[in-house]
Amino acid sequence: MGNDPVVQTVGRIGKKECREKEEWDSWQKRQDNPDHR
Repeated sequence: MGNDPVVQTVGRIGKKECREKEEWDSWQKRQDNPDHR
């Protein structure tokens, strides 16, 4: 799943989407690793 289209789209859309992507990634990390803050 390393090469998903969302990442490529983020480059074109802008910082707002990029920030949401980062938040989404951190959210997923929390799901995988509940102790991680």
